[in-house]
Amino acid sequence: MHATTKAIVRVAVIGSLAVTGVIHLVQPYFFLQTVAAYDVVPAPLLLAFTFLVPSFQVAVAFGMLTQYVGRLGVQCAFVIFLVFTAAQLSVLWRGLNVDCGCFGFHSAKISVASIIVPAMLSGGCMYLLKAERSPRRAEV
Repeated sequence: MHATTKAIVRVAVIGSLAVTGVIHLVQPYFFLQTVAAYDVVPAPLLLAFTFLVPSFQVAVAFGMLTQYVGRLGVQCAFVIFLVFTAAQLSVLWRGLNVDCGCFGFHSAKISVASIIVPAMLSGGCMYLLKAERSPRRAEV
């Protein structure tokens, strides 16, 4: 059961990083607009952020898929999801009416429900890190 759960969580993390990263790279102007609306990235850094973050997401997803990056990939994914959770919480706290921007043009407004997704994915990363660190037990 443990191996199956671990595989499902890995697929969810890798899939989320890859899909959102590619969508943001394909729709850079929409992503730029969304990031600007969050009002958490300084204006001079917006353009670089708009290109680098989705590129990093895709690179991490590919590294995790090929198992080239090991624990570092999971740690990077954890940070990505944690930062995105914090950014959404900040928007919600400030009462801004902003699209989450997760899936391009098909996004929803930031709400408690939209915050649950990256929060759960960061929790999934924590699970993967713990599962990889703990010694394997014999399956019964």
